Amino acid sequence: MQGPLCRTPTAVLMLRTLAVLLLATAPVLAQDAEPISLPAAADSALSAAFPGWHYAPAYEEAVAVHRWYDERNWPWLWEGDFDRDGLTDYVSHIAYADTAGSPRESVVTLLQRGRGFSVVFVGVGGGHQTLWVLPRGSELVQEEWGGLDKPVLWRFESDAIQLAYDGKPASEIWVWHDGRFVSVFELIEE
Repeated sequence: MQGPLCRTPTAVLMLRTLAVLLLATAPVLAQDAEPISLPAAADSALSAAFPGWHYAPAYEEAVAVHRWYDERNWPWLWEGDFDRDGLTDYVSHIAYADTAGSPRESVVTLLQRGRGFSVVFVGVGGGHQTLWVLPRGSELVQEEWGGLDKPVLWRFESDAIQLAYDGKPASEIWVWHDGRFVSVFELIEE
């Protein structure tokens, strides 16, 4: 199947094991890896789109988990190849003031385009949330989907963006499809 996802029926896996599986398959980075930061061109593009932006807040525990899991990425900033063009893109959970001065949070990507970056809105953020990137090829089982009576295995065909709600068993996952980000589904653990 062409597109951002490939789905096939599979045996039921416990959703709670997702984090363990992702951690087990994560690449191992060298000790003391330099944390990522936005390149100047990406920062300029983001500042033009969201004047006065800053990274959204994250719990201390989320920062510690990210530093343990992957020394390069942060709960508010990850790199990946979200549009499958072979270039390094960034996803960020940001806070800013809207045109009326009200506080807002959003998840945005900075897709590399030549020497610059294009800012693309992904979804609305809010509260203490944590970004994760599910690498291309990651698999996730959805026990119930669209009335199907058997589980569905989702295999991500590009890097996917996950926004986890700190302290809550729910998350949102987005993939690049037809020139925009699409929410795959909302996971709710019972």
